Amino acid sequence: MSQEKVALVTGVSSGIGRAIAGLLSRHGFRVFGTARGNGGAKRALENVELVHVDVRNEESVDSCVRTVLDRAGRIDALVNNAGYTLIGSLEETTIEEAKQLFDTNFFGVLRMTQAVLRFMRDQRSGRIVNIGSLVGFVPAPYQGIYCASKHALEGYSESLDHEVRQFGIHVSIIEPGFTRTNIAQNSQIAGRPLQVYADGRNRVLEAVSQNIAKGGTPLVVAEVVLDALTSQSPRSRYPVGPEVKFVSRLRKFAPSSLFDRGLRRQLALLIIFATKSFAAERFACAEYFAATPAGQKKAEAGVKGTLIFDQYSKKVEFLNPKGTPAFSINYDEIHAMQYEKTNQPRYVAAVVISPAFLLTRSKKHYLTIEYNDPSGEAHSVIVRLNKKNARAAVATATAQTSKSVEQIEEK
Repeated sequence: MSQEKVALVTGVSSGIGRAIAGLLSRHGFRVFGTARGNGGAKRALENVELVHVDVRNEESVDSCVRTVLDRAGRIDALVNNAGYTLIGSLEETTIEEAKQLFDTNFFGVLRMTQAVLRFMRDQRSGRIVNIGSLVGFVPAPYQGIYCASKHALEGYSESLDHEVRQFGIHVSIIEPGFTRTNIAQNSQIAGRPLQVYADGRNRVLEAVSQNIAKGGTPLVVAEVVLDALTSQSPRSRYPVGPEVKFVSRLRKFAPSSLFDRGLRRQLALLIIFATKSFAAERFACAEYFAATPAGQKKAEAGVKGTLIFDQYSKKVEFLNPKGTPAFSINYDEIHAMQYEKTNQPRYVAAVVISPAFLLTRSKKHYLTIEYNDPSGEAHSVIVRLNKKNARAAVATATAQTSKSVEQIEEK
C-alpha cells in the first residue's frame, strides 16, 4: 500500500477549497475533493480525484468516505470547507433558512468528521482541519446565522481536539478574513426582507464586497491549511493574515466599546467624517453665552478624536482617543448649529482658579452645537473641525439632524 498521505477536501469546486486541493496535490498528498456538481471541478483541477457528496445527507457522506477508503485504503487528513453564507438581518431570516445553513455549515462538518474518525482512530493518527472565519469570533451584522455557524464551529473544533488527541489525531480551525472568492455572489438572501433593514443591509453588503475585493487570495488560506496538516505540533487555531491576528488580539484585550465602534466603522454602520488625525476641541458648557466668551468653561482643549453622526442611534458624538464619548447628543435635543471659519484670534475662557483667556491665531473651522438636556437646561459644545472634511461634516450635520447650520462669514 502506498504511504503517500491521503487528504479528503470538501467543497473544491471553487475558491478556498479549490486552492487547498490544488496545493495539497502539489505537495505530495493524494487528494480527493468533493463537490455537488462535478463537471466544472473536473476540468479545473488536475491530480484531484472527485467524489460526489451532499454533506447534508448521512448516507451520501458515508458513501463518499467508503469510496475514498476503497481507492486509497486510508484517510490521513480531512479538510471541512463546504459551506455558504446567508445575507439578511436576523429578523428577516426564517427558522427554516437558519436550519438549512446550519445543516451544511455545521452539521455537515459533524457528519464528515464522524464518518472518518473511526478509521483515524484505528490508524492512531490523523489531521482534521475545519475552515472557520474571522466571524467565528466577532459579530457579523446582516450575516448573523452564518456568523453563528462559525462560532459553533470554533467551539466544536477546540472541544473535539481535546477529545481525540489521545488517539494521535489533531484538530485545527483556520480563521480567514476577507478573501477574494465568489462567496458574496454565491450567497443566499433571506426570504422575507423588511424595508426597515434595507439601508443597513445594503451598506454592509457594499462594505463586505469592497473588503473582499481588497482581501487576500485563496492560496494564502491554502498555505495555512498545509502548515496545519504538516506541522509536527499543530495549533488549535490559525488566524490567516496580519489583519485577522490583529483583530483577534483586539477582541481579547480592547475595551468592548472601542471594539464595537471599530466593527461598526468597518461595516459602514457609522457615518464618520474624521479619522485618527482629526483634530478637534470639545468645550462643555454649563451655560452658553454667544457674545460673552468669559461665560464658557473650557474642557479637554486640544484633544484629538472623532466626530460621529450615527443615523441609527440618532446621536452626534465625539470620541476621545480612548474610544469613549466625550459628549453624546440626541438629534432631537439640538436646537441650533453654527459653522464658522475664521482667521481672527479666538478668545476662549478657561476656568481654573480664575478665568484666564486663551488666544489662537491660525485659521480654524468651528462647529457649534447648541442643545437642551432632558431637564431643559441649555448647553453648547464647540468642535474644531479638520480643514479637509469640515464642509462634509457640516453637510452631514444638516442632512442627519434635519436642522440648518448657520454659516458665519469669515471675519
